[in-house]
Amino acid sequence: MRLHPEVIAANWPLIASGVLLTLEIATAAIILGTGLGLLAAVARMSRAAPLRWIATGYVEVIRNTPALVQLLLIFLGLAEFRLHIAAIPAVILALGINNGAYLSEIIRGGLQSVPRGQLEAAAALGLPSAVTFHEVVLPQALRAIYPSLGNQFIQTVLASSIGSIIGAPELTQQISFIDSRTFRTIELLAFLTLAYAVLTLVLSALVRAFGRRLEHAYR
Repeated sequence: MRLHPEVIAANWPLIASGVLLTLEIATAAIILGTGLGLLAAVARMSRAAPLRWIATGYVEVIRNTPALVQLLLIFLGLAEFRLHIAAIPAVILALGINNGAYLSEIIRGGLQSVPRGQLEAAAALGLPSAVTFHEVVLPQALRAIYPSLGNQFIQTVLASSIGSIIGAPELTQQISFIDSRTFRTIELLAFLTLAYAVLTLVLSALVRAFGRRLEHAYR
């Protein structure tokens, strides 16, 4: 069987746009997920029982259902109520909500890792709660959780491929589209595997570099 790797070069603009959109989806989803995760983490640590129950329910439901089902509920389920969301925003919303549930536990662990004595010292100095959180708690929590945050971003890059199910033109969908025109399945799937591997390796290197800078900044 003769392989035709030139199909990659011939369709490079489509592939490049897919790679770019994959990174954009993952970035937007992780930003949304971090915000939701922080809110859920704080709510689960709250003294108000209703807040804890709501946050716990959100985390347990999302973590125990497939991301694909969550995406279909947003893209198709909401359409039944005449709330139509385009493919790309639907993927970002689904992955953001999904990330929020996982990141809430990561963030909660980071917040709880800050020694209580430092909070008491900040209170003794008369620092407002917002300042204490921003200047004392958050930097130390970030040092504790940045590897997990980086790993979650990498997993989101890979998970963005579910967008191909609803037609979001990310990398997997673009490869599928090219395959429907060229029928070079083996070459395209091999390239898709390699492309995701390269993306994750590059992102892993960037996470490690960020970690070194973070550790240096807070020495």
